[in-house]
Amino acid sequence: MRQDISAWIDNAIRSLYGIVIHIEEKTLLCNVIDQDDEYANLKIGKDNTYSELFDEVYRNVHPEDRDKLYPCSSAEYVHRLLSREVSVYFDCRLRDTHSLYRWVRITLCNAREAENTTGQEYLFLVQDISAQKEEEKRKEAELEEKLYDLQSRYDRLFEENMTDAQTGCYNRKGLAYYEGIVLNEARDYGRSLFVCVLDLNGLKHLNDTYGHAAGDEGIRVVSDALKQAVPEGARIIRTGGDEFLIIAAVDNDYDFSLEMETKIVRRLAAYNQTSNNPFEVSASYGFVMCADVSELVTLDELIEEADKKMYSMKVKTDPYRR
Repeated sequence: MRQDISAWIDNAIRSLYGIVIHIEEKTLLCNVIDQDDEYANLKIGKDNTYSELFDEVYRNVHPEDRDKLYPCSSAEYVHRLLSREVSVYFDCRLRDTHSLYRWVRITLCNAREAENTTGQEYLFLVQDISAQKEEEKRKEAELEEKLYDLQSRYDRLFEENMTDAQTGCYNRKGLAYYEGIVLNEARDYGRSLFVCVLDLNGLKHLNDTYGHAAGDEGIRVVSDALKQAVPEGARIIRTGGDEFLIIAAVDNDYDFSLEMETKIVRRLAAYNQTSNNPFEVSASYGFVMCADVSELVTLDELIEEADKKMYSMKVKTDPYRR
């Protein structure tokens, strides 16, 4: 009966491990108890010492996984390790007979006889965990997909919370968020800060004369013109009913003011020429370029300056101003 149990245990161990090696206590010689054909490329003989065993395994371990295994090159280190722990293991990729790397778990454990209270013998075990790793990779990919989906939803809600529903421009929450980002971008990359304040002309006139749909149309036309005219990377903020703010960190050697003004004028002119509406859409605006932002904490000073320039233009050109 005892022999049957022993054989059953031996078979169970052989089914779990592709390599089973007993390392003798004094000589550190390796006794190969079992070695599957999948690992026949590992040349391990009965006269090999632990050091030779380790060198052979180490050569066949994937280069990226060698560092975690290297400390066990010393039998003394293993002895100290196993004097505190029953076993230690390392997951790594090991080359097989087909020169393919497969995931294995290398385990070192005590093999001391029950009646022996001194000395130390070891078992060196190699277990194929490829299926386990594939399942882990599948679950990890599944988790990453879920996290990506959650992050995408969060980003979308975050943007929606900072976006004006009518125009698609940022709202004042967006200004509070992006103000510091644009300032830091200008400081970190040595760029100028571009600020524009724009105001739709005659919103009250449009609402009172043609209805609120006309006012909404004027706001939409202006916001669309801005999206086509602003510098790359600029943020457009709707700060009020018909008021817009544009902020951007731009190259120092180029003034976007004239280019942006030209584009706005052309877009509004094209709309007015092709629209069948009984009204025209126009806007007043003011630009500021600040090359040195080192002393700036907020944009308030530049916004105030741009707003004054916008108001000066409105006084001169707003056809609806009384």
